[in-house]
Amino acid sequence: MTLAFSSIVCAEPCPTPKGLSPEFGINRIIDGDTVVFDDGSRIRLTGFNSFELNDSGWKGRSALEAKRKVTEWLLKKKFASHRGRQLRIDMVVC
Repeated sequence: MTLAFSSIVCAEPCPTPKGLSPEFGINRIIDGDTVVFDDGSRIRLTGFNSFELNDSGWKGRSALEAKRKVTEWLLKKKFASHRGRQLRIDMVVC
């Protein structure tokens, strides 16, 4: 009895069909840790906590800086969904 095994090795990930990965537009960013997309969905970024924009002094300035950096970072990213689920954000560095 002879068994034959074959395997397929891909050097690059297989492309995702366009229909499964619609792009989302960013409507606004609340403080530095919550994003509102153009479809109205809200995502709370995890892994850090931003102060609120209405905080006074250095906390408010820190929130404004976090919002600026997250906005800059998100504008470079593309977000997709798969079977109705939004894909997670791996890392945000502020």
